[in-house]
Amino acid sequence: LGYKVVTVAISDLLGMNAVPTQLMLNVCISNRFDLKAVNELLEGVQACCENAHVDVVGLDLSTSRKDLIISVTAVGECEPARMLTRKGAKENELICVSGDFAAAYTGLLLLEREKKVFETNPSVQPDFSGKDYLLRRQLKPEPRLDIVEALRREDILPTTMTNVSDGIAAAIMQICRASNVGCDLFEEKLPMTELTFVTLKDLDIVHTVAALNGGDDYELMFTIK
Repeated sequence: LGYKVVTVAISDLLGMNAVPTQLMLNVCISNRFDLKAVNELLEGVQACCENAHVDVVGLDLSTSRKDLIISVTAVGECEPARMLTRKGAKENELICVSGDFAAAYTGLLLLEREKKVFETNPSVQPDFSGKDYLLRRQLKPEPRLDIVEALRREDILPTTMTNVSDGIAAAIMQICRASNVGCDLFEEKLPMTELTFVTLKDLDIVHTVAALNGGDDYELMFTIK
C-alpha cells in the first residue's frame, strides 16, 4: 500500500510530462495497526520513492479513531515548453499508451474472489498460482518514469498526455473533450497480456470492456504527430 500510494501520486505528474522530485505524506492511523504495520507502510513509501528518485520532504503521523487515512502531495519539475496537458491533439495523430491494460482490474477480481472463498471457509488457502503478474499490477503498480525519460532522451514531444488511472475510455475521452476532436480505437490494438485475456475469459468478463474501463493501471497515454 505504501508503494502504491506513491505511484498514484506521482503518476499525475508523469501524466503532464513532468519529473517528480519531492513527496509529502500525511498518515492518520488507528490503534488497530501495530508498529510493524506502520513500518512496513513507510518502507513501501521509501522503496517507491528511491526507485523514482523522489525525496520525502515531509512526513506527518497522527492518530485516527478508526481505519487508515493517507494523504499524499507530490511535487515535480518540467520545462514550460515540455509541459503537456490533455488539450492539443489534432486530427490524424496517433494515440499511444505505455503498457498493457486490464491486468490490475483482473488482479482485483481474483483478490475479491478468493476473499469470498476465505470468508466462507477460512481454512481454504487462496489460489493465485501463476497469477503473480496480475496481483502485482493491482497491488504494486510501477510509476512510468521510464516513459517520460525516454521521450526526453529521444527528443520526442507529444501533443497531449494524461495518466490512465480509470481505464482507456476515460483517458481518451478527457483528451478528446479538451482537444475538441474525436478518435478511432481499434479493438485488436488494445494492449493486453495473454495471461490477462485468458483469466478474464475464465471469469466470464469481456476483455475489451475490462481494458476500456478496468482502471488502476497507472500507465501513460499520449498523442503524437
